[in-house]
Order: sequence, then structure tokens, then C-alpha cells
Amino acid sequence: MLFKLNDKIELRSKDNDKTPGLIYDIKDEKIYISISADDQDFKLLEIGEKIKGVIYCKKEVLGLEATVSGREFTNTSVYELSNIGNFKKIQRRENIRVTNTKSILYTDNDFIVKLDFNERETKEDFKKIEKYLKEGLILDLSAGGVKLSTKESFNIGKRLVLVINFDKQNIILKGKVVHKEINLIPKKTVYLYGVKFIDIKEGQQEKIIRHLFVMMRKNRIN
Repeated sequence: MLFKLNDKIELRSKDNDKTPGLIYDIKDEKIYISISADDQDFKLLEIGEKIKGVIYCKKEVLGLEATVSGREFTNTSVYELSNIGNFKKIQRRENIRVTNTKSILYTDNDFIVKLDFNERETKEDFKKIEKYLKEGLILDLSAGGVKLSTKESFNIGKRLVLVINFDKQNIILKGKVVHKEINLIPKKTVYLYGVKFIDIKEGQQEKIIRHLFVMMRKNRIN
């Protein structure tokens, strides 16, 4: 089963009106969608109307196409969907990853890692931690984490503070090492880490996503 009861779903009409709901029941190759009657985004769907849906499962997002084959209005509106097909996985924005070599500053200083940083006071926070920062390289980037190259060895689970510069503006992030590789090069050793962002603010994530889309457009042009 690709999805289950109570998964969130967004129904999209031919006019691209969007109506959020929940999967209420699944039987006989049909899906029943419950929509609150108080939902201000509610759009009446007609029987026989062909619609698209986006289901937000726990680990992935699925797109589908279906036909509205029934409806019932009580305290909630329940739609019956049939002729369900054309399933496809939709990439979450936070999972978009772009290969891009870029400098990054970081520190594993335990005192700095425990500090709280204010998204609106990045310049002041940067001055406080600048002397603790070391240089590394980003090998690829997503809104959920970064592939980091350094000359230092860290254990899995090590927490870091990362400073990434976008358009002459710094973003200060916290991350945790979740993967480690060792790359042996003549006369030196380079360590590659998968670092997952932790406690990332929504505004910071949006800045990264905007940067990723800019990089994707540049890569297509080149």
C-alpha cells in the first residue's frame, strides 16, 4: 500500500483549485476523502470530474489522477474517488540536492555548538564566533543537509555549527554528522561527511531552497 488512512491529501480540480483533506477510507480500489465543511478553501467537486491529487505520506509525496465517483455532505464532506492511477513520486523541496563546490566555515567547538543563534542578528552572531571558525568545502547541498569536505576527523553524531554565505549574506546553521567517508590522497587525508541540519528555521530553509533553484537554472544553462 502506497498510502494509508489519515494521510493528508490535496485535491486539485481542472481549474487548479486546491482542497486539502484526509484519506477517510480505502476499499474496493476506491479512496474516500474527508474534507471539513468549515474549510475556507473548500471547492465543490462534481461527480464525474477528473481531478489530480497529492498525498503526503510519511516518507514520500505521491501524485495521482482519479475521477470523482460519489460524494456525501454531513458534518464533513466525503468524496469517493475511483479510476485511480498514474501514480508518481513527487520530490519534496527540502530533498532537492545540487552538486556545487563552495567554501563553508564551520566549528565543532562544544561551547559554540550549544549557543542559540538569532536568525535576524546574523552579523552580530558571526562576530561572536568568527575566531572559532575553520574553512571547509561544500560538495553538494540540500535544504536538509550538506556534504562537507574537511581535513579534520569527526565521529558520527558530532554536532557542528556551519556558516554558509549566499549573495554576501551569512546563514548560521547547526548540523549533525550522520555519514563519514575517508578519502586517501597522496600526502594528505580528506574526510567527507554527510551533515544533517538540525533546528533549522523556516526562513533559513527557504533561503537555501531559493539558492538551490538558482543553481539548478545556472546548471541547465551551462
